[in-house]
Amino acid sequence: MTLLDISQSKYIFQQNIIVGFITVSLAICISIFLGIHFTKKIKPNQLKLKDIGKTVLLILTVWIIYFSFFFTSFLDTINLKKNGKETIGKTKEWIYSDGYRLVKYTFEVDGVNYTEQSGITYYGEEIKDIECPNGNYIVIYEFGNPENSAIDFKRKAK
Repeated sequence: MTLLDISQSKYIFQQNIIVGFITVSLAICISIFLGIHFTKKIKPNQLKLKDIGKTVLLILTVWIIYFSFFFTSFLDTINLKKNGKETIGKTKEWIYSDGYRLVKYTFEVDGVNYTEQSGITYYGEEIKDIECPNGNYIVIYEFGNPENSAIDFKRKAK
């Protein structure tokens, strides 16, 4: 196990961080739109508590959805980049789900086996020539939280 050399697996982090910034920007824009949309129709002296409540509720809903689905993935990427370590993982099988191809892989940390799955598309392009099953690749995992991991299909292990 070695400390992660980000330059070798940079593409994994770049895609997830870019998606994270896009989703937070989208959530902010939706919140601003909802705030303006509901308050511009109302004259200041006619502003009702009911209208303010609707606006706040919609904005809260947008942020709850954002934090529930996107922000955790973004944080996982940041933590993986900051606290990443490497080990060798082995591909097990192809998984086909909703038109996407995924690879199930396993790796060991401190005598404990972990099984995860990974997409094989980065920036809209599928990584070619993945050896599955029984391909050995570098797995990047978060120190202290090995369930947060990513397999680097561009870095075969010996």
